[in-house]
Amino acid sequence: MYSRKRLDMGWLDVVAGFGFVVGAGLNREPQVTLEQTWSPRGQALACLSVRSGFDLLLGCQDWPEGSELVMTAITIPDMVRIVEHHGFAAIPVDVAVDSLESDIEAIERAIGPKTRAIVVAHLFGTRHEIGPIAKLARAHGLLLIEDCAQAFDGLDYRGDERADVSMFSFGTIKTATALGGALLTVRRPALLEAMAKRQADYPLQPRRKYLAKLIRCVAMMALSPAFAYGLLVASLGALGQDYDAVVRNLVRGFSGPSFIDAIRHRPCLALLSMLERRLRSPLTERRLRARAAASRELAEALGTSLQYFGERAQPHTFWLFAVVVENPEPLIQRLREAGFDATSGGSTLVATGSNGLAATLAPAASLAMAQIVYIPVYAQMSARARRRLAQVVNAQAQPLRTVQSEPMHQDNAA
Repeated sequence: MYSRKRLDMGWLDVVAGFGFVVGAGLNREPQVTLEQTWSPRGQALACLSVRSGFDLLLGCQDWPEGSELVMTAITIPDMVRIVEHHGFAAIPVDVAVDSLESDIEAIERAIGPKTRAIVVAHLFGTRHEIGPIAKLARAHGLLLIEDCAQAFDGLDYRGDERADVSMFSFGTIKTATALGGALLTVRRPALLEAMAKRQADYPLQPRRKYLAKLIRCVAMMALSPAFAYGLLVASLGALGQDYDAVVRNLVRGFSGPSFIDAIRHRPCLALLSMLERRLRSPLTERRLRARAAASRELAEALGTSLQYFGERAQPHTFWLFAVVVENPEPLIQRLREAGFDATSGGSTLVATGSNGLAATLAPAASLAMAQIVYIPVYAQMSARARRRLAQVVNAQAQPLRTVQSEPMHQDNAA
């Protein structure tokens, strides 16, 4: 069985990671080097995760309780959890499935007297023009935060200059993974200084925590080949275990009641050294091209009535390949029978917001995420397997015709 996702990491990276844990080849000042590499203009902050950086950012604001952040509806629940922990509210705005752009008119409607910031997310490996949103943020005096956790595609893009803060993730299942870590580009000097000062008081991430991530990474990479993954699924089934839960637990970042305490750590030296190594790797661009080519090949083989997330988006590196269908469970079952581990929950992404507002304010995103199927496709999968995958999807999938797919009406002025 083909696994639902392959980690974007090589065995030499893993070996280097173990070396960093024991101190071999360790850069003793990796944070300085890393931040200078990311932003020669001195605008970078390296954090444990995007969640950590977002929490830092909100913790440095003096907004009154009840302040609102207008946010792209499709996100991870932890982002809303962090907003609410600070006494604020997340107001979701809808997303067009085909372009993955936030609805500019919905953003404008959502802005009110309590609004303090706009958080716009680039989803599934896409990146869209934020000029109209930046113009709106400036007009209302709002902080503009760019969530690029799913959008890293090399050092040519480190965030839009019109955003106040741009956040990039290098977590376990992300592009160029360092098994954790985030880089934030913060374009307000006073804010960057406050965030860095606040983070300096955090405890250091325990080295054993990063070692545990490396060990889990070894397990996931060893089980990635189709034969090994199929053997794992069969073995867990024979033992009465839910393999889906096992796979999710392997890549889980932060969980439990101590979530806020867990994200409030400085990244350890081993993690920072690994992230520095991954940014320097010449293989990232090659892997991205191969992943995108395999995904586009699948997209072109699918029926024209079947919709996938970001089909009109440019650029699109296909961090995830997901379709919206009328019959997600039967499609998942048929794909698994055919040897492809499709899922509707392979990511923690949901349509969410404070007080259950997503269903009302973001109907297109809510419907799409309820009918989503993540399709496993990557460069390591043979062309023959990808053709068979397309045949199964085309034979089983029932298109969902009620998801918004028209282009968003935006003012293209910057």
